[in-house]
Amino acid sequence: DGGVTWKRHGEGPLLERGDADSPDGGGVCVPEVRRIGEKWMMWYTAMKVATGQNIHPCLATSEDGVHWTKSPGNPVLTDDFTQGPKRNVISRCFVRYAEGVYQMWYSHAKPNYRIKYAESLNGITWERSPIEPVLNVGPQGSWDSQMVEYPEVDVVDGRWRLWFCGNGFGSVGYAEGVSEVAIRVEMRSGPTAAPDALWSGWKPIQRAATARHQAHLQLRVQLTSSNPRLSPALHGLKVISPVR
Repeated sequence: DGGVTWKRHGEGPLLERGDADSPDGGGVCVPEVRRIGEKWMMWYTAMKVATGQNIHPCLATSEDGVHWTKSPGNPVLTDDFTQGPKRNVISRCFVRYAEGVYQMWYSHAKPNYRIKYAESLNGITWERSPIEPVLNVGPQGSWDSQMVEYPEVDVVDGRWRLWFCGNGFGSVGYAEGVSEVAIRVEMRSGPTAAPDALWSGWKPIQRAATARHQAHLQLRVQLTSSNPRLSPALHGLKVISPVR
């Protein structure tokens, strides 16, 4: 009925805490769930029993959304909790999946929350952005002058839109951004081994694009960045020849 009426699945939790030595022995909460291909993936905030300050995201996967298996690589993002201020928390991430890349915005309090960013090719091993944080606090005296946290992200017409909380967690703010890196892939094709007048011109490549009745294909990749601290990367490109 459009998500109006809900029925609980059993009396117990879908995901239990781990044992005392595990990265989530002290608690599991705040799930972030995505359907990727044929699998459900849940990134959740976990706490280790040891000090009460080892709070970081972990990952669990499921085939049906009910029975979950924790990743042996947990936690998927963590910090050196023995150094720095007593309050050190990585929590409440937001994950987006696009073009084969997992994108994570997360809240890191050391000691006060800032919003940071990381990327992954498998959802388990993450590379942190060299720009930290990606969203900082507002000017002194403003509603978000002490902390920013709990991001939610969407992309509309090429513009990145971010909603977040500020001081005291109860207020919601909004920010916008544009991508500073880009990868452009183009193709051309022709009947001869060397490009000549019979070849087509360069055109943007698309999924399932075909070079009809052509024996040869060339690809051209252009990587650009408007930020000297950011470098785009192309991890893979597959060309499939249809069976005729």
